[in-house]
Amino acid sequence: MREYIAKLTEKCEEWASSYRSLSKELKKCSEDKAFLLKENDSLRGEINGQGVSWINNDEQLQIECKYLRKAIKDEGERNMRLQNELSEGRKGAFQAELSRQNIV
Repeated sequence: MREYIAKLTEKCEEWASSYRSLSKELKKCSEDKAFLLKENDSLRGEINGQGVSWINNDEQLQIECKYLRKAIKDEGERNMRLQNELSEGRKGAFQAELSRQNIV
């Protein structure tokens, strides 16, 4: 019976030591968690503050892209008109040259 009580006592001491160690670790983890939650809230505040400017930047970029696409489209149409005029002008000049030489 003595051996049994000695083994139980030894186990209880191991558990007590383990409990103290785990309690310290749990307390440290709780402190770390509180610190990280505070940091998280701080970072979220910074992100939310910048989020508005990000949204505004996105809207500004969309507006700029809209006008840039329109400018590219307009310039492309102008380029095509000039190419057509040049092509027509060349045809007209070529026909005028042929008429001048009485080839046509």
